[in-house]
Amino acid sequence: MNHQTLKLEPLSDQELISIEGGTIPSWMKRFGWSGLIMDAIKSWDEIKSEFSRGWHFADNK
Repeated sequence: MNHQTLKLEPLSDQELISIEGGTIPSWMKRFGWSGLIMDAIKSWDEIKSEFSRGWHFADNK
């Protein structure tokens, strides 16, 4: 497929930002994931007990 025969042009930087919503800096991605992981570690006992309760929900009826 040839872009020239289809008369297509690449999007400008402004158009890419408009469509993709811009980019998230890599340090912000790491901070977001690390925050999520730290929250999961801090509340692991609650997560585990609620998951177990949900898993065995049908057994209690």
